[in-house]
Amino acid sequence: MHHDLKTWPENYATHDRGISIRKNDRDFNVGDTVRFIEWAHPLGPETGNVSQVWMISGIITKHIGIKEEYVVLFLTGPWGSRRKQK
Repeated sequence: MHHDLKTWPENYATHDRGISIRKNDRDFNVGDTVRFIEWAHPLGPETGNVSQVWMISGIITKHIGIKEEYVVLFLTGPWGSRRKQK
């Protein structure tokens, strides 16, 4: 399954380090792909920054220090190209 995920500017670059901490509001699974779409904070429109596609290679849902409603996604990749709105 593929997920396009909205993210705020201060979190947009974290996936470049191969990790993303997200609210666990989707059915994330190892092998799923994700793409991050940056939105202006807090309720603004898209900034035009869209990441390359990443694959979820690992998931932590229950661990000390991780709130129950959050998940840590470990990412491999990226594949494809980024886009920036002109």
